[in-house]
Amino acid sequence: MSGLVPLWLITSVISVDVGRYLMVLLRNSREKLIARAKAKAEAEGRAKGMAEGMAEGMAEGRAKGETIGRAKGAKKMYAEWNAWNTRRIEHELRGEPFDEPPPSLNDGDETEDEIQ
Repeated sequence: MSGLVPLWLITSVISVDVGRYLMVLLRNSREKLIARAKAKAEAEGRAKGMAEGMAEGMAEGRAKGETIGRAKGAKKMYAEWNAWNTRRIEHELRGEPFDEPPPSLNDGDETEDEIQ
């Protein structure tokens, strides 16, 4: 042995280095896959949360709109009945006949079933 490094030593060092390199590649690949999976899950969660939030907000808005609409309708109907009743009483006090029909519940676009 005249100053040469044995072949088995060279191959063992190369094998260990290649093994370490492969382990680093596998670890990096695994970390990238995990990061992608987390990002995808977060994006899906955000999208689902936004969709649920929008649906909930729309339902609340629709309910609020219906409540406001019913209140306005009731106020309008009360005013119409009050005006009709005032005219009826005035005619009655003057002794005049009053043949105007009372305001209808169906003056709007809704049917009587929809109102109930």
